[in-house]
Amino acid sequence: MLRCLHRLGCPLGPPGGGLLTRVLSTPLAPVDGGALRGLMCLVEELGCSVDWEAALQGTETWRGRDKEEVAAWLRRLRGEREGREGQEAAGRQAAA
Repeated sequence: MLRCLHRLGCPLGPPGGGLLTRVLSTPLAPVDGGALRGLMCLVEELGCSVDWEAALQGTETWRGRDKEEVAAWLRRLRGEREGREGQEAAGRQAAA
């Protein structure tokens, strides 16, 4: 369903990462694990924006068995994205 909405151009939640933060803070988190795959789909495939601080804070109360995996994935992805944004900014400055 979310992929269909994405193809139609519908935004996935408010700008600034509100959707991912809400998912991480819901008491309905799957306790048996397996949520990481769904979160990865939201962010990496469907382009859901991320408020890094709020998302990482949300993992502190995440009830899923994969809590540590989710937190590690968010930290790794944040580092990758911030590194890429820093490289792009440096490239723009060099071109100016």
